[in-house]
Amino acid sequence: MHKTVKASALCAPIVWSLLACSSSAPAPATPVVTPEPVEEAPSEPIVASFTIESTVVGDVPSEATVAVIWILMKSESLYSFGTGSLTDARYAATLPGAQPPSQAINDLSEFGLGRFAIGFPVLVAEGDWSEGPVEMAKLDLLGLTPNHAIVWREGDFPAQEDGNAEGPQKDFSWPSSFEEGTFQCGECAEGPGHFDIFTPVDCSSVEITVGSPAELKTCNWT
Repeated sequence: MHKTVKASALCAPIVWSLLACSSSAPAPATPVVTPEPVEEAPSEPIVASFTIESTVVGDVPSEATVAVIWILMKSESLYSFGTGSLTDARYAATLPGAQPPSQAINDLSEFGLGRFAIGFPVLVAEGDWSEGPVEMAKLDLLGLTPNHAIVWREGDFPAQEDGNAEGPQKDFSWPSSFEEGTFQCGECAEGPGHFDIFTPVDCSSVEITVGSPAELKTCNWT
């Protein structure tokens, strides 16, 4: 005589691990795993930059490259800051950061004025034009922006109606027309006195003209 074995009696030894025989069998508790906090890598700081893209007028010498030269008024010295490139009859000049290095800034606080910097995209012979002082005697210009400049200013430049014998010129208020703390482009214009001034202009008009300063009429701003 065969004994009848209930299916439930076979479940435990055969498929216990699957807990599939009885719908009433409680499921084992699932352990709660708390993930470890993941430290986010610090984001890289966004470095602002300023770029001019415009045309080159004239036949570009094969040995030419682009540099940006800044003029220091009191010491009558030059400083290189910025990188450039040439493609056919167009050039680009890029300035890293939001302001020039301190070595390229004119501090006119002793005259009751603020600080400003003025730079010029130029064509020069290929070589080392990394940031640093430039010897005027070794600067062989192949082209320049005779009527345009890059201007940066900080502080006030009030009009000096009565003049200042010790100042850079009778009225040096024109930097106030440029937005403070940012690079902008300026175009030469006739000033109120013996010197020309710069007024804000769109940077696409800052053309480099092939030639030397002796061959080109440049802005007489100082």
